[in-house]
Order: sequence, then C-alpha cells, then structure tokens
Amino acid sequence: MSGSLMFWLVLAMVAIFLEMLTRTFTLMTVALGFGTAALLSWMGFGVVGQVMGFLLVGGGAMLWLRRSDKGQELQEAEESRYSIMGDDGDVVHVSQWDTGDSVDITYRGRSWQAKLAKGQKAHRGLYRVREVREGKLVLEEKEGD
Repeated sequence: MSGSLMFWLVLAMVAIFLEMLTRTFTLMTVALGFGTAALLSWMGFGVVGQVMGFLLVGGGAMLWLRRSDKGQELQEAEESRYSIMGDDGDVVHVSQWDTGDSVDITYRGRSWQAKLAKGQKAHRGLYRVREVREGKLVLEEKEGD
C-alpha cells in the first residue's frame, strides 16, 4: 500500500470514529471524501487528483446534507439535545411579538431573545419554553389557557 492510500484510510477511520461519538452526520460526509481520496490513490491518481476528489465528494456531500430537509431535521435534533438549562416546561408571558416570530423577553432576571416553535401562532399570553436553542428560547403555546 502506498503512503497516501494509508494516509486517507486513517483519516477516514478517524472521521468515522468521531462521527460515532457526535452523531451529526457532518463527519460522515468528510469520511466519504477521505474514502474517495483513498480510492483515487489506489487507482493511481496523483496527490492533486486525490485532494480534488476529497473536496468534490466530501464538500458536495456536506452541501447536500446542509441543504436537504433530512439534514435540517438532523441539525435541529442535535441542537435540541443541548438544552441543558433545565428550562423546558417553564412558563413565560409575552405581551407583544416583534415582526415575525421573535420577541425579546425578560426571563429569570435577564433579557432573552425568544422565537416561536414551528407550527405555533404568535399572540399575547402565556407560552411554555420548549427548549433553548442557539442561545434563544423556543416557545410553544401553553395549553389550557
């Protein structure tokens, strides 16, 4: 085996291992690019061809993942796993929504940006904190009011 083939295979294995830890599928696209470069190395392509194969396949797969509906679902699921504050279920009052589906509210003594969860309608009243995503509160209507 040539040195570049081993190099690409080791990088692919490391990316797959890290993917198994993170479960975001982003590193899987990188591993796919590394695997393509390893295949091109095995086929006798030079280093430039290997790098171009890595960039085209890995970059293309990453762009596809980012833009696809499934990729968006995976990203949202990953972000919601990190709602670590324990605020899920707390109730907040919204007196008036800004344009669109966002609002600045005071919560636990400090100012927060909040946005509506998908499928929710903006109105004055009580909302339940569904999760904290990207430093913003995600709100859903409080049922029973």
